[in-house]
Amino acid sequence: VNSGSDKFLRDTALATLGFVKRNDKSWGGRKKRRDFFKAHCEATLRHLYNHPCIIGYAIFNEGWGQFDSDRLYERLKAEDPGRLFDSCSGWFEQSRSDFVSRHAYFSPFEMPESFDRPVILSEFGGFSFSEEGHFYAKYASYGYGSEKTKQALTERIAGVYESIVLPAAEKGLSGCVYTQLSDVEDELNGLYTYDRAVCKVEKERIKGINSALAKAL
Repeated sequence: VNSGSDKFLRDTALATLGFVKRNDKSWGGRKKRRDFFKAHCEATLRHLYNHPCIIGYAIFNEGWGQFDSDRLYERLKAEDPGRLFDSCSGWFEQSRSDFVSRHAYFSPFEMPESFDRPVILSEFGGFSFSEEGHFYAKYASYGYGSEKTKQALTERIAGVYESIVLPAAEKGLSGCVYTQLSDVEDELNGLYTYDRAVCKVEKERIKGINSALAKAL
């Protein structure tokens, strides 16, 4: 559930530069919107409760509409105690969450010096590549950097894993989420095209990265 719009300067630009320590108790806009968000969060948990493929939820993402996340964590954890909750995915972490959750696109990722919860790199990568005849976007495309060939895309993804993820795994990183599995709408940064018809990376190279990651863990 999206709790509202983001503020680009505060929630993206400054956060990407490292300004991520902010108290969220005074955020959130009107009470009507906050109550609407809470009700829909709880309704979502009840609706999806019996789906075993869901292991966890992100309450807020990169500060979008974020407010009082510690209280919301307690409320939603009580509603569905068997699942994990990433209270503040990316940044603006408060006190209550099942993860230390970080995003890294244009800034380097470094493992915290100390941590008392699993650390996850919950978003990174996102390099775009357009496969002719297999994209949804007609006028624009989006990604965090782009490549022109399958080989170049594969090597760039492999480079991120080798320079960032693998060293972090050896220091205790518990999980990572590459952006993203498939293209969607105007985003061309998937491993597959939006129609799932074409794999945009060299499979054996990526399998090798997965094997190296398993070994590191």
